[in-house]
Amino acid sequence: MNNIFFRLTKMKIPFPHAIMTKNNKNACGLLLSVLFLFGVVKGIAEPLKEKEHHLISESKAMQQEIQVYQDFSENAHRDADRARKLSELRSLQAALPDMLNTDKIVKQLYNKADDYDIVIQKMKSLQSNEAGKLVWDAEFFGTWNALLCFLKDLEEQAPFTRLNHVRIYKSQKDNKLIMQAHINIYYLSDI
Repeated sequence: MNNIFFRLTKMKIPFPHAIMTKNNKNACGLLLSVLFLFGVVKGIAEPLKEKEHHLISESKAMQQEIQVYQDFSENAHRDADRARKLSELRSLQAALPDMLNTDKIVKQLYNKADDYDIVIQKMKSLQSNEAGKLVWDAEFFGTWNALLCFLKDLEEQAPFTRLNHVRIYKSQKDNKLIMQAHINIYYLSDI
């Protein structure tokens, strides 16, 4: 047994550098350089990737926080706008009557027309698709100033009245001004 060990130690085993040619040495050096470069890049890139993921998650958290603050700021403005609109709506509702007596309204229109020397030639009730709205198709005769004063008075006095489709023209027969209009009178409706 001693002999075998002695033989193995005395035996010459060729080392890889002795077998390698110059091209093989260059290829091996290139391979070692690439492996070294890969290790360096991996050693630098891995911590950078972790830092990038950390920065991205921080950025997302900041964006969410900014969005929360912006929403809070907008809600404050939105609440103020909502309160202002609600107070405007309440003031408009206070101006609208709960119910309307159509006969009484028609009498008021005729009396008001008499006050301005306006003749109501036609007054016809029209169907309205909107709840809380009475519509009449009306035709009036009178002078220019009287018609303007009458219209202004109609829109300024209660109940809440608006004129639509107003058309003013001269009569062919007696040269009087004729006004045609849809009179909308609004009231508070349960619908």
